[in-house]
Amino acid sequence: MGKCVNRKELYPTLNSDAAILPMLEEKLGYFFFDKKILSRALTRPSYARENQETTAGQDQEAYFVVGSNLLQMVFAELLLRQGYQTRSQIRERIKELAQQEKLATLGQTLGIAYRINLSAEDRQQHLEEDPLALAETLVAILGAVYFDGGFRTAREVTLRLFQNELPESPL
Repeated sequence: MGKCVNRKELYPTLNSDAAILPMLEEKLGYFFFDKKILSRALTRPSYARENQETTAGQDQEAYFVVGSNLLQMVFAELLLRQGYQTRSQIRERIKELAQQEKLATLGQTLGIAYRINLSAEDRQQHLEEDPLALAETLVAILGAVYFDGGFRTAREVTLRLFQNELPESPL
């Protein structure tokens, strides 16, 4: 296995979250009022356990739940407005839009790979390149946007991020 490299080694000028988070926020098109919310959305459960933050619930899992439901809601609304009428049509299209590969690619585009807080073991396994970790982190970030800025803001960010994937016209 290769050498374990963390983001601060890859980006030596970025010596703190204070330097890293604004770059991500700029790409998201949303600046968090509470930076701790974004930081938590970037924190994998293994990192929280490794740093004994588990009892405080300081990992991304809760934001992932919120983000998953947010995606469902925003996509369903848009699809209804675009002419999708049946539950099966909407579910099938949402399934396509929220595929792990698409979420991971979008996460890579945003540059979240080296912003994810990973445990030492996860870094050794290059989990920052894992499509599941990228997808889950992106969804957690969307949940964090909702928690920090409300539904309208989270909806706008989601639509902007997925603009190339979303339908322009009905079936």
